[in-house]
Amino acid sequence: KLSIMAPAIELGLNHFRPPPKPGCVGWGKEEVAQDERQTSMLDLPSPKQRREREPEPDLGPLHNAEHLQEAEKANLDALKARDPALKELLEEDADALESPEVKSAFELYRLSLIALDAGGALARKAFRAVVQDDAEELRRLFETTTLRWDAENSGGQSLMEVALERQKPHVQTVIREMQQDQSHLDAPSQS
Repeated sequence: KLSIMAPAIELGLNHFRPPPKPGCVGWGKEEVAQDERQTSMLDLPSPKQRREREPEPDLGPLHNAEHLQEAEKANLDALKARDPALKELLEEDADALESPEVKSAFELYRLSLIALDAGGALARKAFRAVVQDDAEELRRLFETTTLRWDAENSGGQSLMEVALERQKPHVQTVIREMQQDQSHLDAPSQS
Protein backbone atom coordinates (compact mmCIF):
# COMPACT_ATOMS: atom_id res chain seq x y z
CA LYS A 1 0.00 0.00 0.00
CA LEU A 2 2.85 2.38 0.71
CA SER A 3 4.26 1.88 -2.78
CA ILE A 4 1.17 3.49 -4.25
CA MET A 5 1.60 6.46 -1.95
CA ALA A 6 5.33 6.77 -2.57
CA PRO A 7 5.16 9.61 -5.14
CA ALA A 8 2.86 11.58 -2.85
CA ILE A 9 5.15 10.95 0.14
CA GLU A 10 8.18 12.10 -1.81
CA LEU A 11 6.47 15.36 -2.70
CA GLY A 12 4.92 15.70 0.70
CA LEU A 13 1.22 15.28 1.30
CA ASN A 14 0.70 19.01 1.58
CA HIS A 15 2.57 19.78 -1.62
CA PHE A 16 0.74 22.16 -3.91
CA ARG A 17 1.53 22.84 -7.50
CA PRO A 18 -0.16 25.92 -8.93
CA PRO A 19 -2.24 25.39 -12.05
CA PRO A 20 -0.55 26.10 -15.35
CA LYS A 21 -1.18 29.31 -17.22
CA PRO A 22 -4.41 29.53 -19.26
CA GLY A 23 -4.29 27.82 -22.62
CA CYS A 24 -2.02 25.01 -21.40
CA VAL A 25 -3.37 21.65 -22.50
CA GLY A 26 -3.47 18.72 -20.13
CA TRP A 27 -4.57 20.35 -16.91
CA GLY A 28 -8.03 18.95 -16.19
CA LYS A 29 -10.52 19.36 -19.00
CA GLU A 30 -9.36 20.89 -22.22
CA GLU A 31 -11.10 24.07 -23.20
CA VAL A 32 -13.60 23.63 -26.01
CA ALA A 33 -14.82 26.38 -28.23
CA GLN A 34 -18.36 27.54 -27.32
CA ASP A 35 -19.85 26.42 -30.65
CA GLU A 36 -18.21 22.97 -30.44
CA ARG A 37 -19.41 21.97 -27.02
CA GLN A 38 -22.41 19.73 -26.40
CA THR A 39 -25.67 21.28 -25.25
CA SER A 40 -26.42 20.36 -21.67
CA MET A 41 -29.67 20.44 -19.71
CA LEU A 42 -28.39 23.61 -18.02
CA ASP A 43 -28.35 25.37 -21.38
CA LEU A 44 -32.02 24.63 -22.11
CA PRO A 45 -34.68 27.13 -21.03
CA SER A 46 -36.92 26.18 -18.14
CA PRO A 47 -40.63 25.53 -18.85
CA LYS A 48 -41.42 28.95 -17.37
CA GLN A 49 -38.90 30.64 -19.68
CA ARG A 50 -40.35 28.76 -22.68
CA ARG A 51 -43.89 29.92 -21.79
CA GLU A 52 -42.66 33.50 -21.47
CA ARG A 53 -40.98 33.33 -24.88
CA GLU A 54 -43.88 31.66 -26.68
CA PRO A 55 -46.49 34.04 -28.01
CA GLU A 56 -50.04 33.68 -26.74
CA PRO A 57 -52.08 31.47 -29.08
CA ASP A 58 -54.37 33.41 -31.37
CA LEU A 59 -57.84 32.62 -30.13
CA GLY A 60 -59.58 34.87 -32.63
CA PRO A 61 -62.57 36.58 -31.04
CA LEU A 62 -62.02 34.62 -27.82
CA HIS A 63 -59.73 36.81 -25.69
CA ASN A 64 -58.66 34.46 -22.91
CA ALA A 65 -59.83 31.77 -20.48
CA GLU A 66 -61.94 34.26 -18.51
CA HIS A 67 -63.75 35.22 -21.70
CA LEU A 68 -64.51 31.54 -22.27
CA GLN A 69 -65.89 31.19 -18.74
CA GLU A 70 -68.09 34.24 -19.24
CA ALA A 71 -69.45 32.73 -22.45
CA GLU A 72 -70.09 29.38 -20.74
CA LYS A 73 -71.97 31.05 -17.89
CA ALA A 74 -73.82 33.42 -20.28
CA ASN A 75 -72.58 36.36 -18.20
CA LEU A 76 -74.13 39.14 -20.27
CA ASP A 77 -72.52 42.07 -18.43
CA ALA A 78 -69.02 40.60 -18.70
CA LEU A 79 -69.53 39.74 -22.38
CA LYS A 80 -70.73 43.29 -23.11
CA ALA A 81 -67.61 44.65 -21.42
CA ARG A 82 -65.39 42.53 -23.70
CA ASP A 83 -67.31 42.97 -26.96
CA PRO A 84 -68.00 46.57 -28.03
CA ALA A 85 -70.32 45.46 -30.86
CA LEU A 86 -72.51 43.46 -28.47
CA LYS A 87 -72.52 46.37 -26.01
CA GLU A 88 -73.55 48.81 -28.73
CA LEU A 89 -76.33 46.52 -29.96
CA LEU A 90 -77.79 46.05 -26.50
CA GLU A 91 -77.50 49.77 -25.66
CA GLU A 92 -79.44 50.69 -28.82
CA ASP A 93 -82.27 48.35 -27.90
CA ALA A 94 -82.46 47.51 -24.20
CA ASP A 95 -85.27 44.99 -24.76
CA ALA A 96 -83.47 43.23 -27.62
CA LEU A 97 -82.95 40.00 -25.67
CA GLU A 98 -86.71 39.71 -25.16
CA SER A 99 -87.12 38.80 -28.82
CA PRO A 100 -86.82 35.04 -29.56
CA GLU A 101 -84.70 35.79 -32.65
CA VAL A 102 -82.21 37.90 -30.69
CA LYS A 103 -82.14 35.29 -27.90
CA SER A 104 -81.28 32.62 -30.48
CA ALA A 105 -78.62 34.86 -32.00
CA PHE A 106 -77.10 35.52 -28.57
CA GLU A 107 -77.07 31.79 -27.82
CA LEU A 108 -75.34 31.16 -31.17
CA TYR A 109 -72.82 33.91 -30.36
CA ARG A 110 -72.14 32.35 -26.95
CA LEU A 111 -71.81 28.81 -28.35
CA SER A 112 -69.52 30.11 -31.11
CA LEU A 113 -67.18 31.58 -28.52
CA ILE A 114 -67.22 28.31 -26.59
CA ALA A 115 -66.44 26.37 -29.77
CA LEU A 116 -63.29 28.49 -30.19
CA ASP A 117 -61.83 26.99 -27.00
CA ALA A 118 -58.33 26.47 -28.40
CA GLY A 119 -56.79 25.60 -25.05
CA GLY A 120 -58.99 22.61 -24.27
CA ALA A 121 -60.31 24.21 -21.10
CA LEU A 122 -63.74 22.73 -21.72
CA ALA A 123 -62.39 19.18 -21.90
CA ARG A 124 -60.27 19.75 -18.78
CA LYS A 125 -63.35 20.93 -16.89
CA ALA A 126 -65.29 17.88 -18.04
CA PHE A 127 -62.55 15.47 -16.97
CA ARG A 128 -62.23 17.27 -13.63
CA ALA A 129 -65.98 16.82 -13.11
CA VAL A 130 -65.64 13.10 -13.95
CA VAL A 131 -62.77 12.58 -11.52
CA GLN A 132 -64.73 14.37 -8.77
CA ASP A 133 -67.90 12.41 -9.69
CA ASP A 134 -69.68 15.77 -10.06
CA ALA A 135 -72.70 14.77 -12.15
CA GLU A 136 -74.35 18.21 -11.87
CA GLU A 137 -71.31 20.06 -13.26
CA LEU A 138 -70.86 17.52 -16.05
CA ARG A 139 -74.54 17.77 -17.00
CA ARG A 140 -74.26 21.59 -17.01
CA LEU A 141 -71.22 21.39 -19.31
CA PHE A 142 -73.07 19.06 -21.69
CA GLU A 143 -76.17 21.25 -21.76
CA THR A 144 -74.54 24.67 -22.04
CA THR A 145 -71.48 23.96 -24.20
CA THR A 146 -70.44 21.99 -27.25
CA LEU A 147 -68.93 19.21 -25.12
CA ARG A 148 -69.20 15.78 -26.76
CA TRP A 149 -69.72 12.56 -24.82
CA ASP A 150 -66.75 11.01 -26.66
CA ALA A 151 -64.26 13.78 -25.76
CA GLU A 152 -60.78 12.45 -25.03
CA ASN A 153 -58.03 13.60 -22.68
CA SER A 154 -54.37 13.96 -23.68
CA GLY A 155 -53.86 10.27 -22.83
CA GLY A 156 -56.52 9.24 -25.35
CA GLN A 157 -59.07 8.17 -22.72
CA SER A 158 -62.71 9.09 -23.15
CA LEU A 159 -64.88 10.53 -20.40
CA MET A 160 -66.55 7.12 -19.93
CA GLU A 161 -63.21 5.28 -19.75
CA VAL A 162 -62.01 7.61 -16.98
CA ALA A 163 -65.36 7.27 -15.15
CA LEU A 164 -65.20 3.47 -15.33
CA GLU A 165 -61.53 3.32 -14.36
CA ARG A 166 -62.09 5.58 -11.34
CA GLN A 167 -65.44 3.97 -10.45
CA LYS A 168 -67.55 7.14 -10.65
CA PRO A 169 -71.16 5.90 -11.02
CA HIS A 170 -72.94 9.28 -11.00
CA VAL A 171 -71.08 10.69 -13.98
CA GLN A 172 -71.30 7.34 -15.81
CA THR A 173 -75.09 7.78 -15.84
CA VAL A 174 -74.82 11.33 -17.21
CA ILE A 175 -72.35 10.27 -19.92
CA ARG A 176 -74.64 7.41 -21.03
CA GLU A 177 -77.59 9.83 -21.24
CA MET A 178 -75.56 12.31 -23.28
CA GLN A 179 -74.30 9.51 -25.51
CA GLN A 180 -77.89 8.60 -26.36
CA ASP A 181 -78.95 12.24 -26.84
CA GLN A 182 -75.97 13.13 -29.03
CA SER A 183 -76.21 9.89 -31.02
CA HIS A 184 -79.79 10.81 -31.99
CA LEU A 185 -78.58 14.22 -33.15
CA ASP A 186 -75.71 12.73 -35.14
CA ALA A 187 -77.82 10.07 -36.87
CA PRO A 188 -78.85 11.04 -40.40
CA SER A 189 -82.52 11.86 -40.55
CA GLN A 190 -84.55 9.38 -42.57
CA SER A 191 -87.24 10.94 -44.76
